[in-house]
Amino acid sequence: MKNDSLYQYIRQSHSKDLLLYDNLRYVLEGQVYYYGNHFLFSNERRQKAKDIIQWKELLKTGYAYYNFVRKNGKDAAPRVLSNAYFNFNAELERLGYAVLAPCWSFRKGDRQLFGDMAFYKAMKQIRKRVFGSDFNDLTSEDFSKAYYAFRSKLADKVVESDVKALFVPNDVSFFENLSINVFKELKKTSFIFLHGLPGRYNIIDENRTDYLIVWGNRIKQHYIDTGFSANKIFVAGHPFYKQLSVKEVRSGMTDILVLAKVGLGSPHSDGMTLYDRGAQIVYLLEIQKVLQQKGIKQVRLRFHPSANPDWHYQFIDRNFFVPDFQPLNNSLQKASLVIGPVSTVFLEALYNGVNYMVFEPSENGVNIFNELLVAPFNGKEEGVPFAGSGVALHRLLTDNVKADTAIFNEYVAPFDIGFIKEIT
Repeated sequence: MKNDSLYQYIRQSHSKDLLLYDNLRYVLEGQVYYYGNHFLFSNERRQKAKDIIQWKELLKTGYAYYNFVRKNGKDAAPRVLSNAYFNFNAELERLGYAVLAPCWSFRKGDRQLFGDMAFYKAMKQIRKRVFGSDFNDLTSEDFSKAYYAFRSKLADKVVESDVKALFVPNDVSFFENLSINVFKELKKTSFIFLHGLPGRYNIIDENRTDYLIVWGNRIKQHYIDTGFSANKIFVAGHPFYKQLSVKEVRSGMTDILVLAKVGLGSPHSDGMTLYDRGAQIVYLLEIQKVLQQKGIKQVRLRFHPSANPDWHYQFIDRNFFVPDFQPLNNSLQKASLVIGPVSTVFLEALYNGVNYMVFEPSENGVNIFNELLVAPFNGKEEGVPFAGSGVALHRLLTDNVKADTAIFNEYVAPFDIGFIKEIT
């Protein structure tokens, strides 16, 4: 028998409904893999936090009701549906679009929500089932009927609202994936605005929308090298970052910031990559060993938002690794050096003028999480200090190897999304 994941096995059994199972993949895989107290929001921890979640839902419902009640007539400006990250929506409004925030993913400050109260209630019902049901229910015929009923309501509401285009931060989350498929059926344009520096490239993820908007030319080239059509990729830059003015990063060992490595809660693309969560601890212990050899007695340790610091501190030395919970920019501005894994923080560190040494223990291009390393984190990118072992990290520190700031502008272009008007 082929060594498939449970999801892949079930999907093959429902081969006539591949779109539904592509839509559900992130959720179904999460039911299998997103467990363990090393995650801050794992499935079992979310169950324990039901009361808090219910209070948040009440507040969201109140805001949605207020938004729908005060809704004015149809905007003269062309409407788009967007939950893209950062202040991308504000930039869309400057271009002359009326931005609707999806009622399944809105933030404080979103001025106009997509839909109405009846649609919002229908959305909550399907969301409750998607994220509150077990694997058996989600793969049942009854759920399939409920799913397609909601899908039809979404399509009707898109047409009724005269929405011209869709902007999403990814194409794997349930509502984002569903929306992309609905817009395709309606022959309306869809975009992904990349939410981070990619840690992997494949021909499946980020390839479901009509267009992919990336930050810089090097990222575009990496996607093309993977097999993407150059015609579907646009370089927009990043709304937060101007062109880098720092000529040389500072680099020293007086205030080192270490970034913890965290595993994924759900596999991506069409593959299955499993890892030992103990590797997260090994990663930190190896850094501690190397730094202590250099005479370092204490560093700051910063966790990914999905990681549970309390779990990590059962295994590591709190006197050596002091937890860092400052706003990221404040933390980077204080740091004399950053040591970390594959992360968008690499670019943010350079933007804040501090050196970033990539530490990814690996063999033959595969790291300790069994992931294939990609540029600029694979040791092949000039100007990026890379260590694939503790010995190599020691050497980087001894030689004080600095990142070349020129690489920032290759990965982040000046911000410009004027091309959107030509497409939509």
